Amino acid sequence: MLKYLLSTAEFLEEEGGLGLLEKALALVDASRREKALGIRHIEARAASLGGGLLLQLALREARSIRAWGGGNLDAESRMPHRELVRLCPSRLLERLEEGPSLPLAFRHGPGGKPYLTEYPFYFNLSHSGQYVVCALGLEEMGVETRYMTGMTYMARGGLGYHSWSQVKIDGVWYHLDCDLEDNIAPKNGAVIYKYFLKGDATMGASHYWGKRLISLGQLEPGQEEEIRTYYMGEICPYDYPTPPPSQIPINPRPDYQAIHTALQKELEEYESLYGKLEYMELDILPPVFIRYYFQEGVSMEGLSSWGRNYRQDHLLINPPGTQETRWDWTLNRSQGQSQSAGQHST
Repeated sequence: MLKYLLSTAEFLEEEGGLGLLEKALALVDASRREKALGIRHIEARAASLGGGLLLQLALREARSIRAWGGGNLDAESRMPHRELVRLCPSRLLERLEEGPSLPLAFRHGPGGKPYLTEYPFYFNLSHSGQYVVCALGLEEMGVETRYMTGMTYMARGGLGYHSWSQVKIDGVWYHLDCDLEDNIAPKNGAVIYKYFLKGDATMGASHYWGKRLISLGQLEPGQEEEIRTYYMGEICPYDYPTPPPSQIPINPRPDYQAIHTALQKELEEYESLYGKLEYMELDILPPVFIRYYFQEGVSMEGLSSWGRNYRQDHLLINPPGTQETRWDWTLNRSQGQSQSAGQHST
């Protein structure tokens, strides 16, 4: 199996990002190009094009390592399993520009899953945030998923922004929240499967998404539009049978100082050869909410200085039936720290 991981962050840069997207449009197959051009949001368009680029690369490399002849594969040989290949858009485009794009045709199975009609390979594409993955092999693969973004109850009370997944198992959709499952796991490593493959009724006791999220009346118009367009989710009719509690091995806490020291050494060696790297911020909020979280005109610089306290300091909304208030947070530009800008009723 061939596996690839692409970060789309470079597509989203103010300088050069649009140029890379234009190159990507020219290198994907016609159906992928048409699909991407119909996507309005730049993040989603970048993910779609990234998936098309990875599939092009996977097929080129698969053809070069497999016995290819008129659509038949040598039954005695198997495609080798290979470690995950990590790529950035500029490097991926360089590799694809070395040869012509492959024309692709698809048929669609149950649920709309695409299959290649002219190549004897199965493939799977998936994306989350700014990452896209592609796998290609000789056997069926993949689990159909949906990225969900909404709100859930926080440990300090009130509702906070959150994201989780929906997965399709044997034709039925379920909610899956690995983050909360990990948060409630006892220190002895027990897994109780409280948020594992649940239906709408069970998940609705602690999570808000889709129409229920919109009904809270806490979203900006742009957020509501984005939820309606991309994050309404599938109907999850019932819970999957809950497995019995299980144990997972507890790994020792890593030596963060040793890791930092080793990384610092690598960084110094790299910068001595190629020059100093530009400062980069990490986006730690789920989609839909990050662009509304900071007041317009406030730089993302300084986020790291207070982002470590994100779980304590981020916006909280009281549950329905209580006095609904919302805190606006701004950045102290001189000190790079968060400060309350006041409280107002919604």
